[in-house]
Amino acid sequence: MLHFTLAALLLAAGPVEINGKLLDLQTSGEFENMVEKSDRILIEFSAPGCSICEAVEPLLEKAAADIAEAGLNSSIAKASFPQAIESFGFKGYPSWHYYVKGQLRKSYNGFQNLFNTELKVAEWLRKREKATTDLQVLDKIQGAPGMREGEIVLVAQVKKNSARQKATWKAAEELANFDTFQFRMVVQWLDKADDPKKDARLTLHRPGWPQADSEAVDYSGKWSAEGIRAWVVESSHPSIAEQFSQVYGPKELTETGLEKSVIAFLKEDATAELRANVESLFRPLVTAHPKWRFAVPRHTNEEDVSEDHKGVMENLAHPAIVVMERKRIYTLEGENLIQDADTVKRFFANVTQGLARPTYKSQKTPPRERDGAGCIVLTGRTFDSVAMDP
Repeated sequence: MLHFTLAALLLAAGPVEINGKLLDLQTSGEFENMVEKSDRILIEFSAPGCSICEAVEPLLEKAAADIAEAGLNSSIAKASFPQAIESFGFKGYPSWHYYVKGQLRKSYNGFQNLFNTELKVAEWLRKREKATTDLQVLDKIQGAPGMREGEIVLVAQVKKNSARQKATWKAAEELANFDTFQFRMVVQWLDKADDPKKDARLTLHRPGWPQADSEAVDYSGKWSAEGIRAWVVESSHPSIAEQFSQVYGPKELTETGLEKSVIAFLKEDATAELRANVESLFRPLVTAHPKWRFAVPRHTNEEDVSEDHKGVMENLAHPAIVVMERKRIYTLEGENLIQDADTVKRFFANVTQGLARPTYKSQKTPPRERDGAGCIVLTGRTFDSVAMDP
């Protein structure tokens, strides 16, 4: 789980009383007043007759009570007045707006998997609020103090109240969306004489990082919240991972902006020498394709395997190499393929040039087993279990 420890920026309590109740905004005036006066507020927009909205409401009521009990400075409200439905043009319900100090920070149009596998609203709000309320401030930085192997530490050297400091803080809130790595952040305020642009610096420290990556990397992109967020997420995943829990699937590729996830599925009794051979095949590709991520997992624990990976792994002949993109999946299987470097190189070349044929399992499980006429809907992920089931 992502743990953001940003530490020393304290937010003043807003004028809205946090009383543990789900607020009901019935007019545009009430809506505008709450957005303006609330320090942080999550608003759910619903429509008459929306069954999902009705099912969600008790969970929102519980979340409102939970965040008040936890002492958070966030509010939760619902709104269904006609002006809101007309003015925002939502395409589905419930939809969500998240405001910080009157500014819209997040907009989710239609019911999405906003709060992970369950509607964990209180935890979602807590992570965003804590991301900018706890910040470790140092007078001088010599590396990053107290770093432990496997931990990721972002060191920000910025000028107080500068545009770059604000962009970094906003990125911290955005990073609260990610639950895939252990993360900590420290800051060193620049002196008054320092230039807020030329002297500002972001460094990501990764002690004990795998051989294919350096243990510290500096940010060189555009200093924007979106750019920093994407860089941190991309840089917080090893180029060649050893744990299946670190393997990216289509969902993570979409979130991070990475292009491909390459996984070597070896037999359980694969030797260390064989794994090293596979890594040696991957290593040149790390340099050639910085937007790809590779993995040679040592174990495939059931709890670490996503639904996307399970769908591909079913009936997969080991050893195998799987390349995942956001919408397509390619596989190379064969008993001796790992020893056949030329075959592997041709496979990657064909994938890169668009000449490889995606596996039929690229097509995900349908949202409903049957269509409106009662016919079973088959996709690549369900074909084997339905059409091939004796």
